[in-house]
Amino acid sequence: MLWVALGLALGEKRAAFRNLIAEFEDVDAIVGASTLELCRVKGVTRELAAAIRKAPGSPEFEKERDTIERLGLSIITLKSPDYPENLRHIPDPPALLYVWGELEARDSFAIAIVGTRTCTHYGKQTAQSLGMQLASMGLCVVSGLARGIDSHAHRGALMGKGRTIAVLGTGLDNVYPAEHASLAEEIAKSGAVISEFPSGVAPLPRNFPIRNRIISGLALGTVVVEAPPQSGALITARLALEQGREVFAVPGNITAQTSRGPNQLIRQGAKSVLSAKDIIEEIAPEIKGMMREETIKQAAEAKLRLDPNERKIYETLTQEPLHIDEITLATALPLPKIGMGLFNLEIKGLAKELPGKLFVRTL
Repeated sequence: MLWVALGLALGEKRAAFRNLIAEFEDVDAIVGASTLELCRVKGVTRELAAAIRKAPGSPEFEKERDTIERLGLSIITLKSPDYPENLRHIPDPPALLYVWGELEARDSFAIAIVGTRTCTHYGKQTAQSLGMQLASMGLCVVSGLARGIDSHAHRGALMGKGRTIAVLGTGLDNVYPAEHASLAEEIAKSGAVISEFPSGVAPLPRNFPIRNRIISGLALGTVVVEAPPQSGALITARLALEQGREVFAVPGNITAQTSRGPNQLIRQGAKSVLSAKDIIEEIAPEIKGMMREETIKQAAEAKLRLDPNERKIYETLTQEPLHIDEITLATALPLPKIGMGLFNLEIKGLAKELPGKLFVRTL
């Protein structure tokens, strides 16, 4: 919890926070250091040093600790072994993260989906479809819980029965926008809602560009679905490039204001995305690491145990959702046998059902 006290004392002095971490062995050494020792660290003034030394006993820290316990949050720091590996390697990693839910090692295989709050029906459908496809393939979907594209990307991931991470520009006690409180709760059950901001922080405009570096930093690549020229989503895309990550864009109507951002990104070299397959192809070397030898072995053994109908259905399935009517048409099997075959494939871990009678191959 001393990390939290230190974070409160340093406030927006992110560079000073990282410099202190680099200079001292641990947080106990930082808060126990003398004013002179602290002031030797770049970015630390005498005023800041005094605040650091007082931090463990401050009323603000006591209040924050109570809030963390009340909300059931966890704290992950740059020194933690479970700090997100992708995020650790960006130029400006947050020194600590407040986490509602749970971050997992497999979240390293993540794609960010971002876009405008004032999106079109096309944008909503596209964000939701991409979120669902990526999640069903085992990738984590990262976004910012905002209205529009962000919320539909999260909902798509939940529909795909996968993991999703929401990064807030407020404290976790102040979910913004308020109408997404139930969505945030759902995300926390099967993923995580995170922020570098302490409790009580309001949705100030300056906070959102700051949090955008975390959205792109958590992911292997960022997809811009819809964004006008001044959209914050384009800031996230720029940050992704600066972090050495891939940038993708969904092409749109050339006369639509919401498509000007992604269309411009494509002209500048971003990969055009029509489906999740386009993303997977680009980051295939990283994704291959998800398949451990034991998993491959188990999949091979499961395939050997398929009866003729199950095998026919399995070979029809792909990593993109297929409706049960399409499967029936492709296999020419009676519907009862299709239903039983799909059920058996799910039991064997080779297929997954998505909402709307859609099915995908999982291995």
